[in-house]
Amino acid sequence: MPDTFQEQMRYEYPLSTDSFVVDVGGYEGKFARQLHQIYGCSIDVYEPIPQFFRQCQETCRIYPIIRVFNKGLGGNSRKEILSIETDRTGLFAKGERIEVEIVDAMSIFREKTIDLLKINIEGMEYELLERIVPNNIKNIQVQFHKIGENYEERYQKIREKLLQTHELTYDFPFVWQNFKLK
Repeated sequence: MPDTFQEQMRYEYPLSTDSFVVDVGGYEGKFARQLHQIYGCSIDVYEPIPQFFRQCQETCRIYPIIRVFNKGLGGNSRKEILSIETDRTGLFAKGERIEVEIVDAMSIFREKTIDLLKINIEGMEYELLERIVPNNIKNIQVQFHKIGENYEERYQKIREKLLQTHELTYDFPFVWQNFKLK
């Protein structure tokens, strides 16, 4: 396992044009665009904040197999109030408040085999992973955040559960981690 985090690790996967990726917290679409440029894979991007959704659509518009949805994924379907604070936007941010749509992640993950699930959702990763783990997702790339209720305990429980079915390919807690299906 690598000693230091390198950004290119986030793009090194056994993907192909037949692969399917889900990008949760697409922000401006740069990760999805770059991953598609490397592998030509199909990608569904979930971004609930309207201005980031529009930017993501613009970033990915020339790639018809990148679909961008103006909603977030979570532990259940609901309307949620998020605060907009640049790349820290979410439940725990400070800033303009906006109501967004959150969809139960299991309604999405039952449909397809997922080769890579990328999660960067500013504290909501706990509820999302608590809902979907264990699952047959081949790779889970996640950025955990030190925010939210009982985040340390929730992090440990999720990690323990994931390690029953997955192995770590890189492990930089609260930076980026990748769990690969055993």
